[in-house]
This record gives sequence, structure tokens and C-alpha cells, in this order.
Amino acid sequence: MSLDVKQYKMLSNYYIDTVKQLFNYSKEENLIPLSCKIFLPFANDYIEDNKLSIIENGLEYLLKNKEYILNFSIDNLSNTENKNIINEFKDIIDKQNVKEVKLIFDVLENAKKLNNYQQQIIKEYIEIIILILEKINNLLG
Repeated sequence: MSLDVKQYKMLSNYYIDTVKQLFNYSKEENLIPLSCKIFLPFANDYIEDNKLSIIENGLEYLLKNKEYILNFSIDNLSNTENKNIINEFKDIIDKQNVKEVKLIFDVLENAKKLNNYQQQIIKEYIEIIILILEKINNLLG
């Protein structure tokens, strides 16, 4: 087995493990909305069964938007201008009944309840995830 393949396997396993750890931490800290609690027992199995797809989506969406993600601040959600924009957007989404986007807003609302230490832990998980994706991307690149 070549060194690149070994590195890819190792990084892929790190990535999946870190995603599962972030998910489990989010579950412990009640970031996951009540509407999704029924699916929680199946989430780790889903992640494990769909590793390749999760890595591909990470490369496609997370890595391409890493600057926005890394510069995101929960504190910015609380300022009046952002609150108004978010509320207007939520009204539009509620009328169109887009469940996936509603889920994002529910997570953001729950995130506002986290203390600074909890927010820092989430941020560090995300930084690690992006770092691993960058290394995977360099191997594939």
C-alpha cells in the first residue's frame, strides 16, 4: 500500500471520528433540536455507513467555505441588524416549510445558549475538521 493511500485512510478515519465526536458533543450540549432527537440513535451509524459521502461533502462545502465558517461568531447573531435579517429569513422559510433550513436556525438558536467555553470547544472541533479536510484535499490534489 502506498504512503498516500495510508495517509488518506488515516486522515479519513480521523475526520470521521472527529465528526462523530463533534456530533456527540453537540448532542450532550443540547444543540440538536428537539425535532431531531428521534434520529439521534441512528446518527453515528449513518456517519459510519456513509464515510465517503461525508468526506466528499466536507471537501465540497466545508472546505470551500472555510473562511466564512472559521470567521463565524455566535455573538454576531445577537446584534440587532443580524437578528432582523435572520427573523425575516425565518419567516420566508417557515412559509415554504423547508425543514433542513429550519433545522439550521434551531441549531443557531440553541448555540446562543452556550457559554464561551462550550463555544470554544465547538470552534476547535470545526478547526480540526477543516485542517483534516485540507490535508485530505492536498493528498487528492
